[in-house]
Formats: sequence, structure tokens, C-alpha cells
Amino acid sequence: MKDNRRQKISFQASWLKNAGLACFTGLLAVACTAQTDSPLPLPSAPPTQTPPQTSNQPAQTTPVKAAPANVPPAARPLQASNPSCKISFAKINDPNPPTNIRSTPEVKPNNIVGQVENGKLVRVLSEKNGWFQIEEPAKGWISKTVTETECSQKQQPITFPPNGNSTIISGRFIGPGTHKYTLKANQGQTLTVTSLKGSFPAIFGPNDKYLGGDPNAANNSPWTGKLPATGEYGIVIESNFKGGDYQFSVQLK
Repeated sequence: MKDNRRQKISFQASWLKNAGLACFTGLLAVACTAQTDSPLPLPSAPPTQTPPQTSNQPAQTTPVKAAPANVPPAARPLQASNPSCKISFAKINDPNPPTNIRSTPEVKPNNIVGQVENGKLVRVLSEKNGWFQIEEPAKGWISKTVTETECSQKQQPITFPPNGNSTIISGRFIGPGTHKYTLKANQGQTLTVTSLKGSFPAIFGPNDKYLGGDPNAANNSPWTGKLPATGEYGIVIESNFKGGDYQFSVQLK
């Protein structure tokens, strides 16, 4: 009878032991198996990191905003060929004359203070949003679109074509003004200036030393001279109140 009780107790203990081990193993498997309905929260990626991509998803890139096409890079220098230009006079050329003079630089009712006929040369005091401020025949504003304009005061460097040593320069005046063209040359080089149209230019050496040329002459013989020093030379055209076109050639060798 005692042996039967011992066997029964031994069997129960063994069963409990095996059952506990199976339960422990089952719990361990559950704990180690990823759940699909309530996954554990993953750590958040830093804001600057790109989330990982799966094989069936295209890589994502951060778009870069392009600079406006009309804004050049800050490091880009201005082109040397761009002249400095000041408009002091304008000639009226309106397809529907006469041109209205307005009290403000805009088209609106009841701001017309006068009119000006075609062909009239007017002095420009200032410019604003496509309008010229004038003082004669009435003080006010006229639209730039109904005028002809040229630089009254201009300074521009002379450039030669590749592998060339000569060029032709053409220009125009509306009213009085001065146009100066500059070039850098070495001592001993020969400069030749020939007038092709309009008044003859004056030639100046470094430190604005006058070398030759007669602004009051038209289409006379070319000026040729051996340059006395290395530096910047100026070729200057001046205009009277009537203005007009001009053209001349420059050769440096």
C-alpha cells in the first residue's frame, strides 16, 4: 500500500515538473516572439536621419530649392563690359501724341498736368518704375515707353575680338553728353584711332594727359601715336545739345 502511494506521489511530482517546464518554455517562446497586432514601440529616429527604406520602396531625397534664375550668385563679379550709364535727356516719340505729363508716376484719373509734343527733347531729373520726372514744359512725370533714350554720360572698356587687335565702336547721343571708352596698353605700343562718322574723339593717356584728336573735327585723318607709358588710356566723344550718331575704329599693336 505504501509503495502504491509513493508511486502516485512520484508520478504527480513528475507530471507537475514536466508541466511547469512546458509552461515556462511556452511563456519564454511567447515573450521572445514578435507580436503582430501590438508591436513594441520602436525608438524614434533623430530628425536629421532618413528613415530606412524597404526593397520595394524608392529612395526618398530631400528637394533643394533652386535659386531664382534672375538672381546671380553673390560671388559672381559684374561683367567688365557693362558700361556705367546715366540718362539725362529723353526725346519724345509717342505713337499717339501728344504725351501726357502726370503729377505722379502712374496712370489714374485727374492727374494730367500738361502735355508735350513729339520730337521734344526733355531733361530727365529722375527715374521711377518706368517713368521719367521732368520739369519742362511742365513739372511732372512721363512714361519712359514713349521716349527715345541713350546714355548721356557713359564709361565703357574697349574689348578686342579673340586674336584681334582692332575694333569698331558705334554710339549715339540724345542731347549733350560725354562718352568715354578706355583700354589698357603698354609703353611703346602703337594706337591708331580713325573717325568713321560724327565728330573725332579726343585721346588721353594715363593721368588724363591729352595726347591728340580734335572733338570739333569730323572724319579727318586717323590719329596714330606710340604710347608713352603703360596704363589706362581714354578715347572720349562729346556731344552738343543736338546729339547725333558717331562711329570710330581703334587699333592697338
